[in-house]
Amino acid sequence: MSNFVALVIIAEFDVFVYASMKDEPLKQLTEREFTEKVFRIEHTTSKKATEQDLSESLDKYGEPRPLKVFFTKRECSNIL
Repeated sequence: MSNFVALVIIAEFDVFVYASMKDEPLKQLTEREFTEKVFRIEHTTSKKATEQDLSESLDKYGEPRPLKVFFTKRECSNIL
């Protein structure tokens, strides 16, 4: 039983540390508002993406780029 309690404490330790950081400026880097902007998926090679899915990023003509990047349509410098 004591091993289980110790395991739960270890697993929840990061939650306690995060909650104790009130005025820490680096805490903002882990908040949802920041991460949704920074870690937005603009291109993917996922098998779940289709050819019709469009990215929020625009190409040089102002058109939305396709979300799925096919291996055969990559530039030579991006194939390796």
